[in-house]
Amino acid sequence: MMRKILLLLLLFFFLSDCYSLEKFTSVFDEIELPYGVSFVDEDKYEIAYFVYRNKNDVSIIWEGSGIIPRLTTFYEDKDFVFVEFYLLWIGSEVTIKNDCRKLYKYFVKINKKDILSKKEKILIESPKIILHDKQNISINNNLDNKYFFTNKTSLMYKNPDKQSEIVRKIYNNEKLELLDISYDKVGNVWFKLKYNDYAGFIMINDISEQWTVIKNEMSKIEQ
Repeated sequence: MMRKILLLLLLFFFLSDCYSLEKFTSVFDEIELPYGVSFVDEDKYEIAYFVYRNKNDVSIIWEGSGIIPRLTTFYEDKDFVFVEFYLLWIGSEVTIKNDCRKLYKYFVKINKKDILSKKEKILIESPKIILHDKQNISINNNLDNKYFFTNKTSLMYKNPDKQSEIVRKIYNNEKLELLDISYDKVGNVWFKLKYNDYAGFIMINDISEQWTVIKNEMSKIEQ
């Protein structure tokens, strides 16, 4: 009998713990909105700006040219807020010589105490580089940072999902204009691209690592 009572008590405490883990007040219900914080690297250089306006309006902002940001994941538990985002570097008016276009993936863990204390800057870890251009940029290149090429015959989809409607077939080495970055349910990265009068999604693996570029308005390249 005592053994049964003990087991019931253990079960009760286990379920209580599970319930308490699931039930917590969002930190954003405790502060004045909108909330914003700067994500910085070890040199205190701003990588991106995170903004929470309401539960349906959360974003990553890049103030300036040359970067396309995309928030992919946002959630919180009892103690932390978790943010995952991509930054696609496509070049800007001031570019380091021999630097190349890159796609970075960041994962940030924010302590809720830092949000409640209105900390203005959050130090984040080094990113994972997903894909980078192996072609060096020099001052003599005629660049256009909006264009990419396919590395094989590929299918363009209506949505970032191989089960969605096929827009058309894109043949190897076709030039496509970049419209946006997206992702699917399992975390695969997709580019939204324009081809002639068609627009749709192609997986990043189908985009050439030699991100050949055609035209740009770069006014300065730092040595």
